[in-house]
Amino acid sequence: MTERSGISLTSLKRFESTGKIYLERLLLLAWSFGRLDEFTSLLEEPEIMTLADIRKLEKETSTRKTQIIQYVYSLMAKPAGIEMP
Repeated sequence: MTERSGISLTSLKRFESTGKIYLERLLLLAWSFGRLDEFTSLLEEPEIMTLADIRKLEKETSTRKTQIIQYVYSLMAKPAGIEMP
């Protein structure tokens, strides 16, 4: 593995035990496994949105949060016939 990726054995052992690795070495490992293309989506430019699109997305998110909060409150509602302080 060290020969194929060009990464030292020490770096590989550190990565295996701690999960920490330099980006350059991680990309070399991905390349050595033929998986470098999976990183390209991380580097693609995001779709440009209009201000109207952003506001619509914010409204949808806000509406969904409100629905979740209302659902949680309904679960926490006191059972019928039981007095709660």
